[in-house]
Amino acid sequence: MLKSVYKNYWRIGFKTRLYDMMSPWAYRDSLKVSVEKLELRPRDKVLDVGCGTGMALEQFKALLARNEIQYIGVDILAEGLQSSKKKLNRLGIENEAGFIQADFTSPIPFKAGSLSKILAHFSVYTLRDRKARVSVWRSLCEVMKPGGILVASNPSLSYCPKKIIEDSLSLLAREKGRGASLLARLYYPVTEKLGLRHIKHQLDHKIWHAYSEQDFKEELIEAGLTSVHSEAVYGDSGWLVVARKT
Repeated sequence: MLKSVYKNYWRIGFKTRLYDMMSPWAYRDSLKVSVEKLELRPRDKVLDVGCGTGMALEQFKALLARNEIQYIGVDILAEGLQSSKKKLNRLGIENEAGFIQADFTSPIPFKAGSLSKILAHFSVYTLRDRKARVSVWRSLCEVMKPGGILVASNPSLSYCPKKIIEDSLSLLAREKGRGASLLARLYYPVTEKLGLRHIKHQLDHKIWHAYSEQDFKEELIEAGLTSVHSEAVYGDSGWLVVARKT
């Protein structure tokens, strides 16, 4: 049973909305920080690589509602894009974003220098081959304008499910109140067992890639980008790196 679930891990999570419901608050917090680091400006054209269910849309809502930026979400799974479109409806900004179903290991379907900002939040690490990851970063670099910003986040070598849950409970208590934190304690054990431990297994067995800070920066530099900032996120279980195209 679990083997079948894990084989369709993302598809089931996206289709059933369990992915959003069970995502630890530390993940949402790292997404919020990532969007802040994009330094969005009016007329920015933003690409969300591996957008999944469109969780980042909540962070873009105000700018999209004022029609100040253009947002394009890319994901390989139709289930994720369908969830993203429904989320747009709930946010009341259904006409302010676009979506493309595509595998980001293939050439990005945009003209060179056509994008100003790119978000890649916990997506590229699912490629186990370094050459494949660098190829993705290089492709993203090519479609960015000079001076464009890429904000990327991926799991770190210190990825720890327990620490992610602890950090999430602390953030929830501080931002949403003690009641929200107590409620999360009821379902976070499922999040940890079925979600975070699965990711930990994939990382430990090098099916997916866990980064050191230096490793992450070196991939981006090799792709033609300049690293300008890095910090630990996601309960110290991930690295966030900001890079520019010079």
